[in-house]
Order: sequence, then structure tokens, then C-alpha cells
Amino acid sequence: MEIHKIETGFLAENCWLLVNARNEAVIIDPGDNAAAILETLSTAKLQLILLTHSHSDHRGALAELVAKTGAPVALHFSEAAIVEQGAANPPDFGERFEKVPVARKLRGGEILDFGEERIEVIATPGHTAGSVCFLVNSELFSGDMLFRENVGRTDLPGGNEDELNESLAKLLKLKPETRIHPGHDADWTIGEARKFFV
Repeated sequence: MEIHKIETGFLAENCWLLVNARNEAVIIDPGDNAAAILETLSTAKLQLILLTHSHSDHRGALAELVAKTGAPVALHFSEAAIVEQGAANPPDFGERFEKVPVARKLRGGEILDFGEERIEVIATPGHTAGSVCFLVNSELFSGDMLFRENVGRTDLPGGNEDELNESLAKLLKLKPETRIHPGHDADWTIGEARKFFV
């Protein structure tokens, strides 16, 4: 599986593009700049767009990508209405967005098929009530739950520090070689995170 990182937007959000052996693709958190994402997508067939959470800086290019590719969208059920209503999240993060239908409303624990790969959905509330991470083999896409030597903020609507600490403890139980691909900043591993947080 190929993993492409596309840094987008004024908050330097990491959009992740996964391409499997069948030339099928999944996009995680299309924060901005649909043109750059589509250029990286190239000839791969987009199967699904995944959101780790509904914050505005993680879905700025979502409506355009859906319009141009017809790909279905999946995120946690508790935040689906925000995307479907085109609301900014948090409300003062910026202008309203185009309404986008959510085809798959996740709860955590699902296994999503992606060719020969499997995408495990891990519920990790704390940064937002509906934050999720996506685990593909030993690659973890953590959104704003877990950054390099930091965790997501909890002072925005839906944030909860106790829940975030529980989610962090859950993730630190993954295999130490698991590579963390965060929503901002650089990659690191679960092994490195254990040394830092424990």
C-alpha cells in the first residue's frame, strides 16, 4: 500500500491518500486544496473519503472531492449532522460549507474493506466527541487525537480531557512498531509515544 501525505490549508493539516495494489484509493481528512489532492490521486479509483472528526480544517476540500469523484463519505455518527448541514466546526473556525451526504456513520469497531487491506475504525473521543482513528496494518491515522509528542486540545466544543486520556491509553496498547500519521506535524511510532507519555 502506498501512503501519500498532502499538507493543506492555513493550519497545515495532513491529508492522507492511501492507494492499494488494485489502484484503489482512500482519502483521510481532505482539509483543503482539492486540486492538489486530485493531482496526487491521479488515475487511482477513489473508493471512500474518511474523516477522523468534523473540524473545519479537516474537511475544507470535502464537497469538491465528492462532487468530482462521487466517492462516499464516512465519519462518526455523532458528527455526521455537522457535515450534512454544512456547518463550520467550531462555529467560529470559518465560513459555512456545502452540505455533503454521509454514506457511512461509524461507531468504532468496524472493519472497512479496502481491496486486500482492512481499515479498522477505533473510537477515540476526547478531541471531539466523535473522533476516530483508522488503523491499516501497522499504520495509524490519528487525526487530531495524537500528534508527535502531543495530544489534541480539549477546550473546543465536544472536547473532554478524561475521554482523551482514555483514548490515548487505548492507542498506546497497539504494537510499538505501529507508525502514527497525525492530522498535523510529523510521523512517529507507538513505541516512541509510549516512552514520551508513560
